[in-house]
Amino acid sequence: MNNRIKMSQKELSKIPILQDVKDKKILSIEASKLLWISERQFRRIKKRYEIYGEIWLQHRWVWRISNNRISPDIIEKVKGIMLDDSYKDFGPTFMSEKLLEYHKIKISNEKIRQIMIEIGLWTVKTRGSPRQFKKRKRKDNYGEMQQFDGSYHLWFEYRNGWETVCLLLAIDDATWRITHAKFTLNEWKEAVFGFWKEYILLNKKPYSVYLDKFATYKNNYYANATYELEIITEFGRVCQTLWINMITAHSPQAKWRVERWNKTLQDRLVKELRLRGIDNIEDGNKYLQEEFIPEFNKRFPIEAANDIDLHKELTEEETKEFDWIFSKHKTRVINNDYTIIYKNRYYQLYQWIPRIYPKLKVNIEEQYSGKKRITYRGKEIEFKQIEERPPKYTREELEKKKVEKDRNQKELEKQRFKISKKRQIKYKVEKLILKRKSLQWKKEKS
Repeated sequence: MNNRIKMSQKELSKIPILQDVKDKKILSIEASKLLWISERQFRRIKKRYEIYGEIWLQHRWVWRISNNRISPDIIEKVKGIMLDDSYKDFGPTFMSEKLLEYHKIKISNEKIRQIMIEIGLWTVKTRGSPRQFKKRKRKDNYGEMQQFDGSYHLWFEYRNGWETVCLLLAIDDATWRITHAKFTLNEWKEAVFGFWKEYILLNKKPYSVYLDKFATYKNNYYANATYELEIITEFGRVCQTLWINMITAHSPQAKWRVERWNKTLQDRLVKELRLRGIDNIEDGNKYLQEEFIPEFNKRFPIEAANDIDLHKELTEEETKEFDWIFSKHKTRVINNDYTIIYKNRYYQLYQWIPRIYPKLKVNIEEQYSGKKRITYRGKEIEFKQIEERPPKYTREELEKKKVEKDRNQKELEKQRFKISKKRQIKYKVEKLILKRKSLQWKKEKS
């Protein structure tokens, strides 16, 4: 007799004990203790085993037909419907809906799928192996790569009314040192710019930055957004200007070092802030810079493979333009009257500058303090803000235009009159010629 259902491990473990009892190696009472059952129950199992063999060690309900079993006639009918040309390309869910709608047969989607697999209308989709991530080796030099991330958490645990706050964190890939950290309200452009301004002033420029594909860093609507200046993000523009290599990770596991440090800080830093009674962002940032980061880096020291620091100094030009680099940059087109519109305000450019002309694209840069400037190809253009857009023409120019228009209109009317007079004369001449011809033809006929 073949096993229809595989025996469980519990049932299989009874076989050697029953065989030992049968061979009189152990007693029934000892065997019952080994199986954690009563001696009476063991004797019943032993009797069935001796008569019917191993198969009867299974629970007898295994062979019982389910009361909820679908009738074989209905299954055959469903198979016939499925093999019809009208239903051959149906999926299990849609097939289940149409069987109920058109044939009044209610069967679950899973059962339909099993029947379709049996008759070859559906292929079993094998689950792929889980994605494996290879551990990347640490960089060899300090400053070669900074892993950067923002962590939203209840850092102040509702003290002083503060809820979720973002901790911007940068760690060095080679040494795992926290190079800079700052509490901010969010991970938007203004907060990130403030973070990296402070970072560069403290540690100089890193060689590269490794971060995720958040909208502040990466334009996710275009595949080549890293290279085209028109569609890169403001943060990408800053990295290009400062010659910092921006690398975006394809998964959180890729930048797991900063993610791991975020998890550690969510445990340690929250408790440190609680013990010191810090309940606001300003005091939190002060504690981070003065106490926590230096102590944390001493507590978890890792040496880089090389002693080289790849942080770079700012050039003279970059130092001069530092605040303008970390500002909002927008492109505007010069109107015919040498004005541009920015945030519903008009700015008048000086027309006598030879390098600019209408329809030209210029950059308007605005610092977060409100200071503005307009540049073209890196050169600054003088401008002034005006309340209203200036009229295209002055009153004198408009009057001159009106006089010229009237004069042109009169000349046009004179020309039309002359043309019409010529046409009238021509028409009369042609009419006379026709009349003479007709009179001559009548005389010849008579």
